[in-house]
Amino acid sequence: MKYTGLTYRPPFEANSLLLQVMRGCAHSDALNPLVGKLTCIAVMIIFIMSLASCSGQETIGEKPDPSKTQAQQEMSGDLPSPEVQRNEENDMVMAITVQEFTDAWNIACERNDRPDAVLPKLSEFNTYVSDTAIHSDHKTRHYVYSPGDEKFYPILDIYVSEKSGDLLEAELSYNEHDYRESTWKLHEEMCITALTILMQDLSLEDVAKLVDQVNEQAAEHMAPRGESYGRNAVPSILICHNGIGVYPYFEEGSRSHFCMIPIDDKVITEFRESGTEIRNIQ
Repeated sequence: MKYTGLTYRPPFEANSLLLQVMRGCAHSDALNPLVGKLTCIAVMIIFIMSLASCSGQETIGEKPDPSKTQAQQEMSGDLPSPEVQRNEENDMVMAITVQEFTDAWNIACERNDRPDAVLPKLSEFNTYVSDTAIHSDHKTRHYVYSPGDEKFYPILDIYVSEKSGDLLEAELSYNEHDYRESTWKLHEEMCITALTILMQDLSLEDVAKLVDQVNEQAAEHMAPRGESYGRNAVPSILICHNGIGVYPYFEEGSRSHFCMIPIDDKVITEFRESGTEIRNIQ
């Protein structure tokens, strides 16, 4: 393996092979040596600062309050399994409230021994209300949470019908410009946790494989710059199972999205007609 110029490697990946690929990074320019040198210097500074800031810490982010909500305490041994249906506004929804979803999330984290992925109280989420959403033409409440700086840590977005209170979409995104093994692992853990709630008939091993598959699809089929994630986004693939659809979306230079939505035959047809590959989990 031959490298152009000096190549700085963090210790945890010092023995792996590195491909000098600039595609997909809006902050680098492989044709400009000065930019390349400045980028190396910036990466080293950020890496050293991250080591200093993490000194003495055992977990990622701030630990949320470990006390359980009343809903968590009253839940039976099984996680609530959201029914997929159309609401009064004819939107596809998962018939589960955001409080039930976050409670189920934390129970799944406890069962699967994933303390870093535990969510705080719902009151600590950022909340917005918009007239429409990616998968709805109606008023939507948007909940946002990140366990650290949103520029570098995974972000959980939950879209809820303002009228019915049911989930329209759950989405996790990750900024690969600041790839670190710890934050990427946390992103994967959060994706797995979400799917263990929405696809409860799959084993934890199968869920983990599905997460890997979706994230690989995101990296292999990036959308061109300017085609950001939104209402007109066309993902490369939609993976379907028992009324839940999972798809990736990754615009060059932007965040990688892991999206989970309720689906029916009409939704699947719309995705297929837009050019999305449809796959079913048996």
